[in-house]
Amino acid sequence: MEMESRKAGTGPFFLVQASFFDCGGLAIGTCLSHKLGDATTVRLILKYWSAIALGHHDHADIPCLDSTSQFPPRDFSIPYSSAVLERTRTVTRRFVLDAWKIAALKAKVSSASVPKPTRVEAVSALIWRSAMAAWRSSNKGIAKKSVLTHTVNIRKLAEPPLPENSMGNLIAFWSARTDEKLESQRDMKGLVVELRKGKKKFSENEARRLGILEVISGLIKEAGETRGRDDTNSLIFTSLCNFGLYETDFGWGKPMWVTVPNPSHKNLVTMMDTRDGDGGVEFWLCLSEEDMALFERDPQLLEFALPNPSLLPFGPLKWSSAL
Repeated sequence: MEMESRKAGTGPFFLVQASFFDCGGLAIGTCLSHKLGDATTVRLILKYWSAIALGHHDHADIPCLDSTSQFPPRDFSIPYSSAVLERTRTVTRRFVLDAWKIAALKAKVSSASVPKPTRVEAVSALIWRSAMAAWRSSNKGIAKKSVLTHTVNIRKLAEPPLPENSMGNLIAFWSARTDEKLESQRDMKGLVVELRKGKKKFSENEARRLGILEVISGLIKEAGETRGRDDTNSLIFTSLCNFGLYETDFGWGKPMWVTVPNPSHKNLVTMMDTRDGDGGVEFWLCLSEEDMALFERDPQLLEFALPNPSLLPFGPLKWSSAL
């Protein structure tokens, strides 16, 4: 069964594939059904699995808490027509921002409103601005509204907070919106301000009520409905930064490269730490063929991001891991 096949939704809930290469390298791929858990759940599985492999049972025996007592099963289904993720005529590209480039980017997007943007905010604003520029060009200069949606781990935000090792599908969404007719929202400084507003609104309002399941259901449905609107361009982000995935060690040393399967749904972005652990970011982006041709040539993007740089300078291949 392919790791990202449709059969995975009706077959085994957790898949593991080991691939051995003639050069001596090893790649380990895992796939967890979203019916059971989220990216944090995958991180916990890898953490405890590697601890057991190394004989660190004092760490491996930490219980993974089941969150179903506070979040019992509910029907969060979304009408397929409103939440369908487009898969036709899309291309996916990988970009890397080194730590010193991110430092320069953060300095460029800082403002009186957001004097110290985070690296996720800065990189998100860069991607968002370049995507909006591509959409505007492919739409013959006609500006549309735009919405950026980030997934968020609600374990620490729930009331009362859930243990970080809670297993489950414990995510929600916060959004930032723009109207491209407003010049103040076209540059990256303005976009960072909108991102910070979106996070603040979520933290001060929805996050306080995360014990109410209907709030999470409403956020999921809202994210799906936004994608179905013809007057709005959208990007959905998943950030795996600070997940510590490069600390995973099954006994052969730490991985050369950890990545996720290329997102194959239109307008999806996945962000991760780079291997060196010094604050760099790698991201994968899926756009339509026309939009990607414009996006990957954007001068402001290329000022900070390298398109698909080689991994070879990091040293000899040991093993890699794909979530």
